[in-house]
Amino acid sequence: MNHYLRFVSPAVFAVGAILSATSCSSTKVGPLAANPKHEITYEVRIFEVPAGHDFISKASDHMTALEGEKLIRAINREPSFLATTGGRLGEKKTVTNKKEFVFPTEYAPANFNRTKNDGSFPVTPATPIAFEKTQVGTTVSFTGSGDSLTELSVALDRKVLLGFLNYGKPISAPATDRWGRKVEIVITENKIEKPVFSSNRFKTSLRLNDGDFMVLRNIDAKPVNNGRLPFTEKRPPSFIAVIRATRR
Repeated sequence: MNHYLRFVSPAVFAVGAILSATSCSSTKVGPLAANPKHEITYEVRIFEVPAGHDFISKASDHMTALEGEKLIRAINREPSFLATTGGRLGEKKTVTNKKEFVFPTEYAPANFNRTKNDGSFPVTPATPIAFEKTQVGTTVSFTGSGDSLTELSVALDRKVLLGFLNYGKPISAPATDRWGRKVEIVITENKIEKPVFSSNRFKTSLRLNDGDFMVLRNIDAKPVNNGRLPFTEKRPPSFIAVIRATRR
């Protein structure tokens, strides 16, 4: 077997060693790449749904992106509250549609005079003389933190107007109809109305993968009267809040 030996001149070897050494000494380790997903976007949809619905069974739940989108399709209605906001991780963000609602709390009694000589029957119905105000609507606050998983903390405050209870009684007076029969006619409804509100407050946190959903609902929605209330809504409105957190 023949062996071939290659001899490199000292000059060539020296140049190669110098180039190699120069290359090694000039290599620098750059700074670590910044996390490109240091900000987060929050989306919230709130749907009014029938009381006693079976879309989910718990007050709060975690759903994957696929499960959350499937839930939204199953609800199959427009949200009553829809908002998107975003910010840096660890920063609290809030969205709201709350508005001031002013309502009477005290009424002066009705005033009427049956002794008019001209046969008229002037009546002043019960008149509001004292008022209060409250905030009606929804406020949702978000805080997202964490590295690979998002620790999502949510606070939801919701107050809605169900309707009014009327404590007044109509005021009527005797009259004669076109056939000469005696009848009672209503001069004024004399309404004394008190608003009825429904309030829900949630404060919870879940650990989610990027793009997953947090789902909240008021599981205590149930009948609150036997149908005698003078407004259509007979139950606290049941709702589902579908919240999504996406890194960006």
